[in-house]
Amino acid sequence: MSERLAGMLKPSDLEIAAVSVGRDGKAAVESFMKKFGVRRLRPFLDPDGRVAKRIDDDASTPFVLYGMPISYILDRGGRAAGYVAGEMDWTDDQALALLRHYALSRWPP
Repeated sequence: MSERLAGMLKPSDLEIAAVSVGRDGKAAVESFMKKFGVRRLRPFLDPDGRVAKRIDDDASTPFVLYGMPISYILDRGGRAAGYVAGEMDWTDDQALALLRHYALSRWPP
């Protein structure tokens, strides 16, 4: 899905980052991406939970994993503007409108 979305928008409109919190390492992520034909996204590995934590973890991280998969929308300042826990069709017209809103706006003012 992210692969298709990346192809629908201009690179300057949106950046999609895939973050793996699994502990199986780079080879497992590469195998997953190959299996599903993901070529445009560069994965980031976070097996130690420095970027994301589980909801029951006391660690201080920028993002909480309320469910898997989870998508965060960040504003141009890198602040979380919202999130969707679970699968989401980001190529749907309403989802694209939401993404374009954040990509094109100067939110927050």
